[in-house]
Amino acid sequence: AMSSAVRVAALYAAMAPPPPPELPPVDIEAVAAEGYAQGFAAGVADAEARLAPVRDLLAAAAAAYDAATVVDREVLRGPFIALVNALAEAVIADALRTDPAVMARLVDTALAAVAVAPGTVVRVHPDDAGTVSDAVADPAVTRGSVVVDAPTFVIADGLPARLAALLEELL
Repeated sequence: AMSSAVRVAALYAAMAPPPPPELPPVDIEAVAAEGYAQGFAAGVADAEARLAPVRDLLAAAAAAYDAATVVDREVLRGPFIALVNALAEAVIADALRTDPAVMARLVDTALAAVAVAPGTVVRVHPDDAGTVSDAVADPAVTRGSVVVDAPTFVIADGLPARLAALLEELL
């Protein structure tokens, strides 16, 4: 007969859980790499979600900056023409003030274009009268201009008219 110790051992063995099944070997490096890749992807997605509003604001600011810095040539054309004209007039006025020969050359050019007949009158602005001999001071004449009145014709010329013609040709 079986001894009680053997029976207890057999009973105990019958009650013990079965041994665990044999598990396949685990590649720790592959598991770590997969975990890293999943964590990295989750971090990138989180960062993208958090940065999306900031990126949108930066894109809107860049678009606003681009729109604000566009040069509309047609809008600027008029003011630039006025600026060039004002600068040229200032240079001409300065030349008339500092070099009386400029006005004399203008009168000579106008008179050379025609045969001067008796009764011809050369009219200039009062500020220019001292620069041209035999000229009549006339406040109706623009500074820097000359008007030659002859019995059969009138010639009006001047630096402002020449400037206007030059600007017309350039533009």
